[in-house]
Order: sequence, then structure tokens, then C-alpha cells
Amino acid sequence: MLSRPRRVILVSIVALVFVCVFLCANAGNILDGLCKEDTAIADLDAGSNRHIIITGQSCWEVGRGLHYEVKDGGRIVSPKSLYDVDEGNSHTYSLIYADNKSLVGVIEMTRKQSRILAIYDFNSGNTYPRPKDDEVGVEETVQQRWRGLFQRLHQENPQIPIPSEYQQKCFPTIDCSQF
Repeated sequence: MLSRPRRVILVSIVALVFVCVFLCANAGNILDGLCKEDTAIADLDAGSNRHIIITGQSCWEVGRGLHYEVKDGGRIVSPKSLYDVDEGNSHTYSLIYADNKSLVGVIEMTRKQSRILAIYDFNSGNTYPRPKDDEVGVEETVQQRWRGLFQRLHQENPQIPIPSEYQQKCFPTIDCSQF
């Protein structure tokens, strides 16, 4: 028969082993739960209870996915969509408007040359760079729609930079030599 101090030690060791086995067996589930939610980077107020929310993945291996989501009156009107990947850097954003604030562009100000990362048209629901669910971003009709969004935004905001994917395809009303 074991003495009382030895029984307490033995029970403590068995309990500790049980806890360690339980935690190790469920560590994946516990850690997965921590990584399911993205981290809010910015909540950009576009006026009239409209928001563009920028989020980043909470956990990543090679690069952190950055997403934007558009809400109107608390309702998601453009679901979370990937726009870039970074290494966990901090970012600064600004909004620009056209068409009586129905067309909104998000500009990232963190880089040496600021760039437009998203455009949303609250009238039509069209957005850049997210194609509609039944489309692919390389389709010419999608590219034309995106160029049109950018052109409308650029007409009232000529200072905005042209996205790199459109530098070679200038719009009819824009003189490309100025860029």
C-alpha cells in the first residue's frame, strides 16, 4: 500500500498526463478556432451607414491574406474578397468618391506610391477587383466593367494612381503620357 503523500503524487502525475494528452490531441482544434476569425485592420466609413472593412488573416505561414468587404446599413453587399498578401505590415487607407458618393474607392497610402485597391458602386453593386460569382476576372467583359469603374472614379479624382494592371490599357478619356 502506498503512503498518502505518494498516492497524491501518483494521482497528480496521472492527472497531468491526462491533461497533456487531451490538450495535445485537441491542439489542432483549439488553434484552428483561433485562426478562423480575421483581424480587423480598418473600418472605413463611406457615409450613410456604408462601410468598407479591411481584414487580414489572423494566422498565416507564407503571407497574410488581406480582404475587403462592403456593408450598407449593416448588410453585407459585397462579401469578403482577397485583394493582396503581405507579411503582417501595418497599413493606412483613405477613401475617395465620385457620382455623389455612390462610387467609392479605397486607396492604400502606406506604400511609396499610393494605390487603389478596391472600388465599389453602391448603385449597381459592381466592385473592383472582385468579379461576380459567375465570372472570372480575366474575362474581357469583367475587365471592361472594372476599367469603367476606374474611369468614373478617375474623372472626379484625377490624382488617383492607375492600377498597374491597367497602365498599358488606357481609357479613351485619359492621356496615358501623363502617367
